This record gives sequence, structure tokens and C-alpha cells, in this order.
Amino acid sequence: AVHLRSLQTCFVLGTLLRELGSYSEASEMTERGLQGRLAILGLEHPETLESLLEQGLLKRAQGQHEDAYRLHFQVWKSNKESLGPHHLKTLLAQQQLATSLKLLGKYDEALPQLWGVYRALSSLLSPSHPLLLTASHDLASLLLAQGALDEAEPMLRKNLELRMSVLGASHPATLTTRQTLAAALRAGGKHLEAVGLQRATLKAREEVLGPMHPESLESFGSLVALLTMLGEHDDAEEHQRHLHTALEDSLGPNHPLTLQAMNNLATLLRSLGRNEEAKLLLQKVLEVRSEIFGTTHPSTLSSMSNLGTLLWSMAELKEAEQILRVAFSGRESSLGSWHPQTLSSASSLGSLLWVKGNLKEAEYFTKMAAEGRKAIFGCNHSQTLASACNYAGILRSQGRLQEAETLQQEVAQDLTNVMGATHPHTLTAFGALALILQEKGDHLAARDLFRQVLEGRRFIFGSVHPDSLISLNNLGVAELQAGETAQAVAHLREAVSGLEEVLGHGHLQTLKAQEAFANALEATHCLEEALELRKVVLEYRIKLFGASHEESRIAARLLARLEQRVSRKPGMAVADEAPPMTESIGDTPLHRLATKGRQTLLPECCTSRQNVSAGTTFEVGHATIKSPPVGASDFHFELEKACSGSGAASTSRSRSRSASTPTPTGMAPMGLGVGGLDLEPAAAATTTTTTTNFVLRRYEEREPEEGDEVFEI
Repeated sequence: AVHLRSLQTCFVLGTLLRELGSYSEASEMTERGLQGRLAILGLEHPETLESLLEQGLLKRAQGQHEDAYRLHFQVWKSNKESLGPHHLKTLLAQQQLATSLKLLGKYDEALPQLWGVYRALSSLLSPSHPLLLTASHDLASLLLAQGALDEAEPMLRKNLELRMSVLGASHPATLTTRQTLAAALRAGGKHLEAVGLQRATLKAREEVLGPMHPESLESFGSLVALLTMLGEHDDAEEHQRHLHTALEDSLGPNHPLTLQAMNNLATLLRSLGRNEEAKLLLQKVLEVRSEIFGTTHPSTLSSMSNLGTLLWSMAELKEAEQILRVAFSGRESSLGSWHPQTLSSASSLGSLLWVKGNLKEAEYFTKMAAEGRKAIFGCNHSQTLASACNYAGILRSQGRLQEAETLQQEVAQDLTNVMGATHPHTLTAFGALALILQEKGDHLAARDLFRQVLEGRRFIFGSVHPDSLISLNNLGVAELQAGETAQAVAHLREAVSGLEEVLGHGHLQTLKAQEAFANALEATHCLEEALELRKVVLEYRIKLFGASHEESRIAARLLARLEQRVSRKPGMAVADEAPPMTESIGDTPLHRLATKGRQTLLPECCTSRQNVSAGTTFEVGHATIKSPPVGASDFHFELEKACSGSGAASTSRSRSRSASTPTPTGMAPMGLGVGGLDLEPAAAATTTTTTTNFVLRRYEEREPEEGDEVFEI
């Protein structure tokens, strides 16, 4: 017969082995003690329930959250019936039950349980009692998971202060609070403080628990992920792969921490432009999480969201939309419409639909995210303001530039007040405002704002961080539009060089910068260099998207047009044809007018009719089209053409079916459709240069029709 003292030894040893991270040995000891107590004492005995509680903790550490929940529920129910709801053992079991609910993503069920435990323990124990501090930490952790940073951060700071005073700076419980506080600081955008605290936590955990302890590896993974987010990519891949291997060896390939490490590695590879490798990893994580946790578990839905976002960046928009819709529906069903993760899915889906040109649905999901975040987090929370920023972008895409500018200015100012002028979110908001100003034709104001964003990002991230290089590219584009050609070319060249080195030649952001630089080179008649750059862009576009993708077709047409310019016969004026309009990185492609099989009034690189900014000039043979400021509803063009004498201006209508319709000099009917652009003639000038004003009254997609007249760009 097994003595009860031996079973107690098994229990204590199993607990110690769990805390040391030796889960396999701990499982053996805990199971031996549990089975012995069941045989001798029965299921309802307090010592048996103690073993069941410990086994639940072990299951949780091994990532088996459903099993942990069932065990903790059984212990809580038995203690409640035998000891009463306010007994200390009942409250401790309720606390573990609530934590299991949180890990299962059932936040709404977990929160009242934890609040109840915290209030009950507060009436029984002193403020510095370790058990009350554990309840305080668990409650703050849940509030953090729900996005309630304003409540979670001060609670964690107070918890850390008390645990350091009572338990000491190196106690595992104290280090747990430091780890959670670092996560809260990161979520709140306090990255520098988060890095410092995360480094200290990692160092202490490695000293106390050893470098291969699961909690040490957790801290290491969090630090590497944080540094990667800040652009410190040196040795990041090596560290992430080492971490993943270590966790796989110690915890197994299917443990939540191992899967999280794999997810973080995929995130890093994506940031380096290695999308195919990242895709394989994310697909593996999604497959394993679906098998272990089910398709509605928060971790599984997060994997869906991550994979959908990656596919979006790889231009696999159809697949991305399908996955993001499933993630949204799953989160809405399991977590509720107003859960932070559901709202995050709504925001992502809205942004994708915005890119695809589905503005009606995009506005719906973006509004849902904005209103939900405002209700949960308040008006000045970073996520609320991020949603407002997205909504301003949709207004910009709809041509409602004044509304977009007003809203974006409010968002930028609120972020400045809440998070500071140099916070990354604040800088992103000002960058979005600069895009709106750029689109309105206020190139000098846009240039100054892009310069401000660049200085802020360089201060935070350094000059070689991708965000800094993207800002440098945007500044170069604005300088080019402002006529500062030499400065623009220098900045665009530097941005391309940096992005090629940091992200690689095939990264989407690098390709956008290369396209902008090629446009600048064409503007300065450096055609040979521009030609080589466009060849590189086309090569990688085809690798990324395939030859039939719209992005590849546009790149091919731009290259073909440039080759025609380079191969012109001597004596022909190169300046008769303007370079394509330069587009800032981050300007969301909404609805490309340059489509296969038809010519349009706007240049092929223009993403939407709203993207034509004031002062932009398009040359068509010997005629020039200029666009004055864009209004809220009408889209205006001036058409200038060379003529002799002071005769009345001719008028033209792009969809005219009449053979007698006058055709401006240098513009011949091409026999192709113009995509439904209705141009109505307005006032005419009578000077040595005849001017005809056109107003774009309506835009619609349609196939070419016989007799259409086309102004080829």
C-alpha cells in the first residue's frame, strides 16, 4: 500500500518539476499522486481535489486548455458545494477556472469570475498578500487581453511594486508581472520602455530559471518579436529559429509557445519580403491550431487573420478575402461583435475591401471597427484613432477630400495628445494626412509633412528602418511634384538603395519605391537607367503575381512605353511625352483605370481618378491635359493645344459617335473604348493658345464601343 506521505511527496515534487519546466517528469509524478489519493481518499477529499487542481495547472502549462478547464471546473464545483462559495480554497479554484476561460478566449465569462475572486480576496487578505497579488495580476492580464490598457497598466505597475517589496525582484511571480507589464507597454506604444523591461525580465528569468526554461524562452521570443517590430533585424532570423527549435525540443511541436514562435518567425520572414516561406509557416500553424484547438479558438482565428493578411500583401486578394471573412465570422460568433479581436478582423477586412475597390462594404466594416473601438476603448484610444484614420482613407478614395482632411487632422492631433508627437501611430496619421494634401495638389504642404514624418521615424527607428525608408521615398515623390527635381532624385535613389538592402529586391515596398524612382528618372530624362529599373520591377512583379496579374500588365506597359521613347529616331522630341505620374507608397490602390484592352484618359500608373492632383500634367502628342484642384463632386480638366491664330476653341466629347466631331491636334481616334468617361465642354479661351475646359461628370466601367474617340496617354 502507498502511504499518504509518499503521495504528498509525489504532489510536491510534481509541482516543483512543473515550475522548473520539466513537464514530462512532472506529469508522471502528478498522475501517480492523483491516482493514489483517488484510491485511498476518494474524489471529493480535499487532498484529491488539490491534486486535480495541480494536474489542471500542468495541463495548462502544456497547452491543453480544454482539459485544464474541465479539471478546474470540477475542483471549483466540489469546493463550492462542500466548503461554500467564499471559502479560500473555493476562491482559488474559481481563479484558476477563470484563467482557463481566458485562455480559451471566453473573456466575457472570465471577467466576472476574476472580479469576484479579486473582491472576495480583498476582503479576506491584506493588500500585499501573495494570493491577492496573484488575483490582481490575473485580472490585469485579462483586462489587457480585452484592450483595456488604461486599467491594466496602472494595475500591473502597482502589482509589480508590491511583488518586488514582498517577494523580491527575482521571484518568478515578480518576473511574471514584469513580463505582462512589458506586453502592456508594447500594446500602448511605449516601445523603448517595453524593450528595457523585456531585456531585464529575460536576463532575470535566465538567471533564476535557466535559459531553456519555457518562461525564459517566452521572454526571449517576446524580446525578439519586439526588436523585429522596431526594425532591429540583425540576427533576428537566427534568434527566432533558435527559439523555435528550443521550444520544439522542450515542449513539443504542438505546444502553444512553439506555435507562437513559429508564427513570430513567419512575421519576421514577411517583414524581410520572404513571403513564400512565411506563407508555409503560417499555413502550418493554422493547420495545427485548427486540429488541436478547433476552428473557433481565438488562436486559430488569429492564425487565419495572419495568413489572410499575408495573402493580401502577396496580391492573392481572392484567397485573402475568403480567409479574412471566415476569421471575422468566427470571431463574431465565438467572441461577439464588439470583442476587440472581432473589431480587428472587421478593420482588416474593411481595409482589404478598400484596396479591392468595394467601397460600400469597406465603409461598413471600417465604421463597425471605429464605432466598436470607440465604445470599448474610448475616443482617444490608439485603436479607435487607427480606425478613424482608415475611415479617412476611404473618404479620400471616394473623392471626399475635404471630409478626409478634416477627419485626418483630428486623428493626427488626438494621437499627438494621447501618444505624443513622435509615436509611430502619430507619425503614420500625419503621413496619411500628407497623402490627402498631396492628392489635393498642395504639394508644398505635403512635402513639409512628409519631411516631419521622416524625421520622427528616423529618431525612433533609425535611418535604415523600412518605415523610415518608405517615408524618405514619399518625401522624394512630394519633392518631385513640388519641382525640386534634384533633391527628389537623390532621396528616391537613397530610399530604393536602402529598401533593396533591408527588404530585398522582390519586396512589395521595394518595388513601389523602384517604380517611383523610375518615374523620377524619366522626368529627368535619365531614360537608360529608368529602363533597367523598369525591367527589374517587371521581373519581380511577374515572380510575385504572375504574368497575367494587373500589376504585372501595368509594369509591362510602362516598360514598353519607355522602350519606345528610348528607341525613338534622332531629332524627335522626347519631351512630347510626359513621364507617368509618381505615386507615394501607402496610397492605397482603389480602382485602376488602366485595364487590359482599353485606353483611358488617366495615365496607367494612376490608381484612381481621385489620385490626380492639381498641377499634374499629361502630354498627348503636342497637346497637354492639366488638372486644376479637384472638387468634392466634379473632376476638372483643362486641355491646352497649340494652334495658329486666335480662332475659337474646338470642343470634343470622348464618347462621341459622330464622324464630324472635331479631334484636337495630336489626338487621333484610336478605335478603343475610354471606360465610360463623359467629358462635357465648358468655357473656351481665345488666345494664341486655344484652351478647352472639360468637366468629368460621370465615370463608369464599360467595354469599348464602335465609334468611341479616345485621348491616348
